[in-house]
Amino acid sequence: MRGSTAAVSGIAFLSLLTLGQWLRAELPPSLPALGFLLGVWPNFTAVGAIAFVGASSYVSIVRSATGAVSSACFLGCLICSAAGLAAWECLQVLSGGRLIFDLWDLLATLSGAVIAWCCFRAFGTKRA
Repeated sequence: MRGSTAAVSGIAFLSLLTLGQWLRAELPPSLPALGFLLGVWPNFTAVGAIAFVGASSYVSIVRSATGAVSSACFLGCLICSAAGLAAWECLQVLSGGRLIFDLWDLLATLSGAVIAWCCFRAFGTKRA
């Protein structure tokens, strides 16, 4: 995947994150299923956004000859992103009740990581 494609993918994930935050503030709380989805949406979209932006930043800093984001580079960024979000979720247990641990947020992080990897593989592989 070219670094510019990774950057655009990161912007797309950030846009989805922003859209979710806006919908969460604007929609009435009388829709519990939608409220649940919007509650886990930040974790679902942030993991991909962080990974794509991180990978494209790495490519632009390293200035690789190909200008491409390798699978290993993206996977490393994705694992770090997912691990960081999961660690933050788990650390909320230690907050003394100020923050709330949510298993659904962990599952949303994991599923978002899988979707981000699928997007990388779908858009990042060169077609003959």
